[in-house]
Amino acid sequence: ELHPRARILVVTTYDTDEDILRSLRAGARGYVLKDTPSSELVSAIRAVSRGEMHLPPPVIAKFVASASRPELTEREQQILVRIASGSS
Repeated sequence: ELHPRARILVVTTYDTDEDILRSLRAGARGYVLKDTPSSELVSAIRAVSRGEMHLPPPVIAKFVASASRPELTEREQQILVRIASGSS
């Protein structure tokens, strides 16, 4: 919030859907894991500094998978199906 023009690259060991999504929602422009080869890390730093997004394929795959899942719980989905079928 203090520096809206800052370009943030998250370097972390955490690769859960929630961590990735939380970081991107908070304004990160890139997300890499600490075991990323140094050449890829340098590329990520340069891309983010140019204002580009940098998400390696495994992170993109996790992000897409989590985005395609419904936000309703299994029970909420069951209830929604019953309501749609005419149940009260």
